[in-house]
Amino acid sequence: MVRWMIFVAVILFIDFYAFQSVKTITKNKLISIGYWLISIIVLLNFSYKIATFNRLEGLNQQVMLAFGIL
Repeated sequence: MVRWMIFVAVILFIDFYAFQSVKTITKNKLISIGYWLISIIVLLNFSYKIATFNRLEGLNQQVMLAFGIL
């Protein structure tokens, strides 16, 4: 579980760094909110897919899609 928390922390750090470039390009608050909303939804989807992952089935299309979107 600690490994996943470190992974999520690294992803959030990279996401924050990318957000700085979005913030530099535009000052629109709606775009900033939309950026973080999409980021949080993608991260929650990824977390849900990993938490409900069945090792007996192996990687299915939904888990691979969650990895790809992340």
